[in-house]
Amino acid sequence: MKKFSHKVTYAIMATLELGIRYGTSPIHAKAIAHNQSIPARFIEHILSALKQAGLVTSHRGAQGGYILRKEPAETSLAEIVQAINGATTTYNDNGSINGHQEIPTAHDALLSGIWQQLHDAELAILRSISLQTLMEQYQELEDKRVLMYHI
Repeated sequence: MKKFSHKVTYAIMATLELGIRYGTSPIHAKAIAHNQSIPARFIEHILSALKQAGLVTSHRGAQGGYILRKEPAETSLAEIVQAINGATTTYNDNGSINGHQEIPTAHDALLSGIWQQLHDAELAILRSISLQTLMEQYQELEDKRVLMYHI
């Protein structure tokens, strides 16, 4: 089964950090990276992609940083994944290679519908999970981790 790339995982965690701090002052990229263990070399690229997608906004200056544009309950995982991976909507079974039209094989024709169904199902699942839901699950995991640490 397909897993998220590191870049998508980091984007989800950066957005999660912004969700946790939603309604407060902006948070610097370095603080997001530190709090969520995101390598510093990735954070600016990730935040730039999220900003370009309209998921976050930035403020300049000493008191500046990043904030979510929408409430966490209104942001889906699909939006975050698409901000990083791009919005792919369909699988093309008659693409081109090096400018030449490729003739679809029987395998392509047979499997393209299945790949499209998988893609559609994955997208539906990601759309059904809000950042708020993810934040609640994250908090539960953090609470358990703290309890285990004290035992």
